[in-house]
Amino acid sequence: MVGAAEEIANIRTLYLMSEYRKSFGIYVKLYVSTALSALKRGIRFTTLSTATTALRLQSLYLSMGGRLLGHVPLRGLSVDVAVFVMDLEELVASAVAKRIVARD
Repeated sequence: MVGAAEEIANIRTLYLMSEYRKSFGIYVKLYVSTALSALKRGIRFTTLSTATTALRLQSLYLSMGGRLLGHVPLRGLSVDVAVFVMDLEELVASAVAKRIVARD
């Protein structure tokens, strides 16, 4: 078991306007900020998802400590959805998070 139900949440979709998508730094900052807020409220784990074709984003999730649970086919979509579980403490402590947050 990953954790008690009270420790699990789902980070809602973060949509980033195309002009800000040149790097993943803003995504990392948003995820770290959300993770810190969730940890203060007793939430330890979350799920994240993205299209299976979004390989760079999947790689980012993995570099922040995410674990791929699997791919889910959704009727009506041309691609499957990759679903990850993330330990928020690992996300905040990840090398990529520390590097991006230190830039500020």
